[in-house]
Amino acid sequence: MLFSKAATQAIYVLIYFASRERGRLVTAEEVARHFDLSAHSVTSLMRRLARTRLLTSHIGKGGGFSLQRDPLQISVREVIEAIEGSLEPVECMLKRGRCEGQAQCDIFKCIQRATKAMQDLFDSIPIGKMTCPQCRKSPTRSNNNVAFQSKKRLAKQSLKSGEQLIRLETIPR
Repeated sequence: MLFSKAATQAIYVLIYFASRERGRLVTAEEVARHFDLSAHSVTSLMRRLARTRLLTSHIGKGGGFSLQRDPLQISVREVIEAIEGSLEPVECMLKRGRCEGQAQCDIFKCIQRATKAMQDLFDSIPIGKMTCPQCRKSPTRSNNNVAFQSKKRLAKQSLKSGEQLIRLETIPR
Protein backbone atom coordinates (compact mmCIF):
# COMPACT_ATOMS: atom_id res chain seq x y z
CA MET A 1 0.00 0.00 0.00
CA LEU A 2 1.28 3.46 -0.87
CA PHE A 3 0.75 6.43 1.39
CA SER A 4 0.57 10.09 0.50
CA LYS A 5 3.59 12.33 0.82
CA ALA A 6 1.84 14.01 3.74
CA ALA A 7 1.60 10.71 5.66
CA THR A 8 5.26 9.92 5.01
CA GLN A 9 6.29 13.45 5.99
CA ALA A 10 4.19 13.19 9.17
CA ILE A 11 6.16 10.10 10.19
CA TYR A 12 9.46 11.94 9.61
CA VAL A 13 8.19 14.99 11.51
CA LEU A 14 7.20 12.92 14.54
CA ILE A 15 10.52 11.05 14.48
CA TYR A 16 12.16 14.49 14.46
CA PHE A 17 10.14 15.47 17.55
CA ALA A 18 10.99 12.17 19.23
CA SER A 19 14.70 12.79 18.67
CA ARG A 20 14.54 16.14 20.45
CA GLU A 21 14.59 16.83 24.17
CA ARG A 22 11.23 15.93 25.72
CA GLY A 23 9.02 18.99 26.20
CA ARG A 24 11.13 21.21 23.93
CA LEU A 25 8.99 23.37 21.66
CA VAL A 26 9.69 23.00 17.96
CA THR A 27 8.47 25.46 15.36
CA ALA A 28 7.17 24.57 11.92
CA GLU A 29 9.88 26.81 10.46
CA GLU A 30 12.58 24.76 12.23
CA VAL A 31 11.17 21.51 10.83
CA ALA A 32 10.72 23.01 7.35
CA ARG A 33 14.30 24.28 7.36
CA HIS A 34 15.63 20.95 8.62
CA PHE A 35 13.92 18.91 5.89
CA ASP A 36 14.06 21.60 3.18
CA LEU A 37 10.27 21.72 2.85
CA SER A 38 7.95 24.71 2.53
CA ALA A 39 7.08 26.31 5.86
CA HIS A 40 3.45 26.56 4.74
CA SER A 41 3.07 22.81 4.09
CA VAL A 42 4.86 21.88 7.32
CA THR A 43 2.69 24.30 9.32
CA SER A 44 -0.43 22.76 7.79
CA LEU A 45 0.81 19.24 8.50
CA MET A 46 1.72 20.05 12.11
CA ARG A 47 -1.66 21.70 12.72
CA ARG A 48 -3.31 18.56 11.42
CA LEU A 49 -1.23 16.44 13.78
CA ALA A 50 -2.27 18.76 16.62
CA ARG A 51 -5.98 18.37 15.70
CA THR A 52 -5.56 14.59 15.92
CA ARG A 53 -3.86 14.95 19.32
CA LEU A 54 -0.42 13.72 18.32
CA LEU A 55 1.10 17.18 18.79
CA THR A 56 0.20 20.02 21.12
CA SER A 57 0.21 23.56 19.77
CA HIS A 58 1.62 26.27 22.04
CA ILE A 59 0.47 29.71 20.86
CA GLY A 60 2.21 32.98 21.60
CA LYS A 61 5.71 34.38 21.77
CA GLY A 62 8.17 31.51 22.02
CA GLY A 63 5.43 29.09 20.99
CA GLY A 64 5.66 26.03 18.80
CA PHE A 65 4.62 22.41 18.94
CA SER A 66 5.45 19.50 21.21
CA LEU A 67 4.58 15.82 21.30
CA GLN A 68 1.38 15.27 23.22
CA ARG A 69 2.43 11.81 24.43
CA ASP A 70 5.56 9.79 24.96
CA PRO A 71 6.88 8.81 21.49
CA LEU A 72 6.96 5.17 22.63
CA GLN A 73 3.17 5.39 23.00
CA ILE A 74 2.54 6.69 19.45
CA SER A 75 2.33 4.00 16.78
CA VAL A 76 3.12 4.45 13.11
CA ARG A 77 -0.49 3.39 12.42
CA GLU A 78 -1.79 6.33 14.47
CA VAL A 79 0.31 8.74 12.43
CA ILE A 80 -0.77 7.28 9.09
CA GLU A 81 -4.43 7.23 10.08
CA ALA A 82 -4.20 10.82 11.36
CA ILE A 83 -3.35 11.87 7.81
CA GLU A 84 -4.92 9.19 5.58
CA GLY A 85 -7.94 8.15 7.60
CA SER A 86 -8.77 4.53 8.32
CA LEU A 87 -6.63 1.83 6.73
CA GLU A 88 -9.71 -0.38 6.33
CA PRO A 89 -10.63 -1.37 2.76
CA VAL A 90 -14.06 0.14 2.15
CA GLU A 91 -14.63 0.42 -1.57
CA CYS A 92 -15.20 -2.20 -4.22
CA MET A 93 -13.43 -1.32 -7.43
CA LEU A 94 -16.20 -2.91 -9.49
CA LYS A 95 -19.26 -1.41 -7.80
CA ARG A 96 -18.09 2.10 -6.88
CA GLY A 97 -19.03 1.88 -3.25
CA ARG A 98 -19.00 -0.43 -0.25
CA CYS A 99 -18.44 -4.05 -1.13
CA GLU A 100 -21.71 -5.95 -0.75
CA GLY A 101 -20.37 -9.45 -1.35
CA GLN A 102 -17.62 -9.46 1.25
CA ALA A 103 -18.38 -12.99 2.45
CA GLN A 104 -18.11 -14.47 -1.06
CA CYS A 105 -15.42 -12.23 -2.57
CA ASP A 106 -11.94 -13.79 -2.61
CA ILE A 107 -10.38 -10.46 -3.58
CA PHE A 108 -11.91 -8.75 -0.54
CA LYS A 109 -10.75 -11.58 1.75
CA CYS A 110 -7.19 -11.29 0.40
CA ILE A 111 -7.14 -7.49 0.78
CA GLN A 112 -8.64 -7.79 4.25
CA ARG A 113 -5.89 -10.21 5.36
CA ALA A 114 -3.17 -8.00 3.91
CA THR A 115 -4.69 -4.93 5.55
CA LYS A 116 -4.87 -6.67 8.92
CA ALA A 117 -1.21 -7.71 8.65
CA MET A 118 -0.22 -4.15 7.75
CA GLN A 119 -2.27 -2.69 10.62
CA ASP A 120 -0.71 -5.13 13.08
CA LEU A 121 2.77 -4.26 11.84
CA PHE A 122 2.21 -0.49 12.04
CA ASP A 123 0.57 -0.88 15.47
CA SER A 124 3.69 -2.66 16.72
CA ILE A 125 6.12 0.10 15.70
CA PRO A 126 6.30 3.09 18.04
CA ILE A 127 7.61 6.37 16.65
CA GLY A 128 10.06 6.50 19.56
CA LYS A 129 11.80 3.32 18.33
CA MET A 130 12.19 4.47 14.73
CA THR A 131 15.45 6.00 13.59
CA CYS A 132 16.25 8.35 10.77
CA PRO A 133 19.77 9.72 10.30
CA GLN A 134 18.39 12.97 8.89
CA CYS A 135 15.98 13.45 11.81
CA ARG A 136 18.65 12.98 14.43
CA LYS A 137 21.36 15.11 12.84
CA SER A 138 21.60 18.74 13.74
CA PRO A 139 21.67 20.90 10.61
CA THR A 140 24.99 22.48 11.59
CA ARG A 141 28.60 22.17 10.59
CA SER A 142 30.66 19.34 11.99
CA ASN A 143 34.32 19.56 13.01
CA ASN A 144 35.59 18.17 9.71
CA ASN A 145 34.04 21.07 7.77
CA VAL A 146 31.18 19.06 6.28
CA ALA A 147 27.90 20.95 6.09
CA PHE A 148 24.39 19.51 6.20
CA GLN A 149 22.36 22.01 4.22
CA SER A 150 19.41 22.42 1.92
CA LYS A 151 19.67 21.92 -1.83
CA LYS A 152 18.86 25.59 -2.40
CA ARG A 153 21.99 26.72 -0.55
CA LEU A 154 24.10 23.85 -1.85
CA ALA A 155 25.26 25.32 -5.17
CA LYS A 156 25.89 28.84 -3.83
CA GLN A 157 28.00 27.73 -0.90
CA SER A 158 29.97 25.10 -2.75
CA LEU A 159 30.95 27.71 -5.34
CA LYS A 160 31.83 30.33 -2.71
CA SER A 161 33.70 28.21 -0.19
CA GLY A 162 34.65 25.00 -1.94
CA GLU A 163 33.37 22.96 1.04
CA GLN A 164 32.40 19.36 0.63
CA LEU A 165 28.62 19.15 1.08
CA ILE A 166 26.63 16.05 1.95
CA ARG A 167 22.89 15.52 1.64
CA LEU A 168 21.61 12.76 3.90
CA GLU A 169 18.48 10.73 3.10
CA THR A 170 15.73 12.88 1.67
CA ILE A 171 12.02 12.74 2.34
CA PRO A 172 9.35 13.00 -0.35
CA ARG A 173 8.34 16.52 -1.32
